[in-house]
Amino acid sequence: MSDTRETSLPAWYDPGKVVLELDVRPLLAAGEHPLARVKKAVAACAAGEIVELRSGFRPEPLLFVFRSNGLEVWCGQDGAGFRTCIRKAQ
Repeated sequence: MSDTRETSLPAWYDPGKVVLELDVRPLLAAGEHPLARVKKAVAACAAGEIVELRSGFRPEPLLFVFRSNGLEVWCGQDGAGFRTCIRKAQ
């Protein structure tokens, strides 16, 4: 699990394993909660694949949900927002 102060990507990050990049800011602005969409994308991942999110805030509830389900989760500051990577363990 990762610490809030982390800025470098985790050792398990591989850009070739990213199967979805999703900026949730437009979804939230439109009133859509992105959790269901993200859960569906992660469920469709094979072992080692990554879903990468961009948000304007640290998505604590989302981090908690995926960590509770045994997934590898990393979240770090990315400019004015946050970058979150969710990976199914191998």
